[in-house]
Amino acid sequence: MKVTVAIVCSTDRLLKKCLKSIPKDIPIIVVLNYPDKYMLDLTNKDKRIITYRCDERNLGKLRQIAVDNCKTPAICFVDSDCILEKDTISIVEKELEESPVVNIPLHFAYNNFLTKIVSLCRQYTTPDKLLYMPFAFRIDIQKKIGKLFNEKLSWGEDTDQRIRLNKKNIKYIVSKTFITHKALTIKEDSKSSIRLG
Repeated sequence: MKVTVAIVCSTDRLLKKCLKSIPKDIPIIVVLNYPDKYMLDLTNKDKRIITYRCDERNLGKLRQIAVDNCKTPAICFVDSDCILEKDTISIVEKELEESPVVNIPLHFAYNNFLTKIVSLCRQYTTPDKLLYMPFAFRIDIQKKIGKLFNEKLSWGEDTDQRIRLNKKNIKYIVSKTFITHKALTIKEDSKSSIRLG
């Protein structure tokens, strides 16, 4: 099942690396949120990208913009500070034939001793169900659950989406592949933990 990759981004310079990890034949939607000139130039150079802009701090709304403008039967969401493995998209496209929702394991990169500690802590102290994230969806599940993302929530609350999926008995599978999150310092990891709870 063909997918579009969707990325919501503000000024994260790692977007360039993320885009390089996406296969050349895959359509991309980037929803820019308060971008600077660098981000506008970067997204305008890549002919695979369709860009939308919404300067509102509301991740649910920003992600739904991508869903509403997706032309393929399925969509997958990647954060700008993550990279895809070589076969991630082809594997997920096959998995979407089996299941309408695919969650993906999240691995944390490391580049020194301290970032390796963070990576290992994420791996061994986070409950399994939190080490993977909602990643790919068939667009047509919206006929059963309503919009994929709740625009009333200012942050991307996965819990709301999971409740709506469960109510309609829509099961997800965990992908055989994974994505890699950038290496986090202890300070960055602490900030993330406070922000996400």
